[in-house]
Amino acid sequence: MPLKILAVGDYHQEWRAPAWARGLREAGAEIIEHNWSKDHSPGFLGYMERRFLLGPGVHRINRRLSQKVSEVSPHVILIYAGRPILPKTIRKLAQSYCVAGYDNDDPFGRWGTKSYYRYYRQSLPYYTCHHVFRDLNVDEYRKHGCEHVKVLLPFYLPWIHYPIQMSDGDKEKLATDVVFIGNGQPDSRIEGVVALVEEGITLRIYGNLRYWHRYLPRSVLRRLPLIVPATGLGYSKVICSAKICLAFFSDGNRDHYSVRSFEIPACGGFMLAHRTPAMKNLFEEGQEAEYFGDSKELITKVRHYLEDGESRRRIAAAGRERCLRDGHDVVNRMRQWLLDLREWGLIRTT
Repeated sequence: MPLKILAVGDYHQEWRAPAWARGLREAGAEIIEHNWSKDHSPGFLGYMERRFLLGPGVHRINRRLSQKVSEVSPHVILIYAGRPILPKTIRKLAQSYCVAGYDNDDPFGRWGTKSYYRYYRQSLPYYTCHHVFRDLNVDEYRKHGCEHVKVLLPFYLPWIHYPIQMSDGDKEKLATDVVFIGNGQPDSRIEGVVALVEEGITLRIYGNLRYWHRYLPRSVLRRLPLIVPATGLGYSKVICSAKICLAFFSDGNRDHYSVRSFEIPACGGFMLAHRTPAMKNLFEEGQEAEYFGDSKELITKVRHYLEDGESRRRIAAAGRERCLRDGHDVVNRMRQWLLDLREWGLIRTT
């Protein structure tokens, strides 16, 4: 009898809850998806519910989750980024079920002060177990009463992140020297983008324009192509079309790597990332990826590798080989997640 998992979360972003559900299914588990996003109120009220966790939608989410659990009686309830789930709901469910949690963001970093984290932190003592994105969260979760905590690294999606053969039209439309995919945040990415633009380097950014408008000087924004999102296979095409793919890490989340750390090499892209000890352990510097420490080194590395196409292609190929060899895909991550639960003695069904 396969392990029955109720995979709970907001299913809008393909690399979050939907990726976990598909990865666990391919790892051999029986997955029942429960998307709470449809339980939020429509329009402005729904926006307020998501931002402040107030309103009828929050109580509807919790009520319908409890109903769903009663209907399917899963072995494990997996809750992805369970910010709208009330502490009393987690406490009640954990009395009868294994309730496992995960959130890729940092509830104890700068963004952890946001109002939408207040229930999440209060709920931590009631979870049966929790996986976290970064090492420093492990002790923080334990201090907040969560006994079983372990890091689970981010991953790439093999059905999306792979080298794509580009049409002539896509090549012409998407080609650029340097690309960064992500939202604007008040950290080193702003300094890096400003330096690249002022040096006259051809740069394209993909992400939410609203955040870049908030943090990037208008004089710099005007010199960039229009910033738009890149998702799905379009995201992979952007990586495959650039000579250099940048990876900045969120100061607000206290990150030393990101999902792009695996998505870029999986697509066969040349990764130039902020240098951290974690990244140097994942990919050998100068052989499987390249790194920079500040804006000056960023400019130096960009100029060098724009000229040295042979080294750029060699490093990109080695980075992809390392990414595949080390099993950084979602299915292997979900196998690790299942193994952790078994080693904790929380599940016994195979």
